[in-house]
Amino acid sequence: RPTSSLLGPQTLSSVLGVQFINMSVMVINLLIVTNHEDYVAWPSKLANSKHWWYLSDNWESTTLYYSFYFVFISTAVVFSFGSHFRSFVLTNFWLVINWAILFIMTLLLVFLSPNSFTK
Repeated sequence: RPTSSLLGPQTLSSVLGVQFINMSVMVINLLIVTNHEDYVAWPSKLANSKHWWYLSDNWESTTLYYSFYFVFISTAVVFSFGSHFRSFVLTNFWLVINWAILFIMTLLLVFLSPNSFTK
């Protein structure tokens, strides 16, 4: 038998706890962004509805992306069941390699100055 069930109290409290932390970090990030001196509220009423993709070209969507993307790619590793009945998660070579590539690429997007990769 597996050590945990998908709807067990340990798994649910872990998932809900992480979501609470994520929402707290997101609210703090959005407060930091909207209170920044260079912040400009996006005038969505000026956007042409035929070009809907321009509506996501703003500070808030970038903040939300970076607030949650690291969490999304790390959830596969954090919430994979292991312990007594399965192998240690780091023995799953392809999962670890994919996670590392996605994590490093996102870090590069965050910290590199504008270039052909980040545009």
